[in-house]
Amino acid sequence: MIPAPTLIANAFFQTAERTSQMEEPVREIAQRFSEEIEANFAAEGRPSHWQDLAEATIAKRTNEGYGAGPILTRTGELRAAATDPDAWDIASSGQLVVAQLNTPDYGRFHLTGWIYGPVRDWAYLSPEVDEDIDGILSDWLDEAFEPVEALP
Repeated sequence: MIPAPTLIANAFFQTAERTSQMEEPVREIAQRFSEEIEANFAAEGRPSHWQDLAEATIAKRTNEGYGAGPILTRTGELRAAATDPDAWDIASSGQLVVAQLNTPDYGRFHLTGWIYGPVRDWAYLSPEVDEDIDGILSDWLDEAFEPVEALP
């Protein structure tokens, strides 16, 4: 039996509406990125350990009242921002969704290295994240197509 055209149209419109709202899976992905970034800070570098702090840096931190470690966590401002899922600005227009992580400006220097310090990639994402993103998007699309799949 072929379903009534209005049932088919409604199912496709529901699916179209769902797929035009990508913020939900992007927020889930941002959450996953935040967890990965926290793992980087906790391990002080992944997949390899960040270069140790220079003795002069440790002395300066100590003189300023900060501890000698952990690396990249002098005030905690960068770590707090980089690992907070709410620090992601997510904007959308139709099916286009853009996500940007808001961190202190100096955070970018650690990603590329600079004259005052080596590269310490706090934003590293492990290869498993690709699989997680695939799963998040696959699950979201499966839910989006439920109205169509439910047709008799």
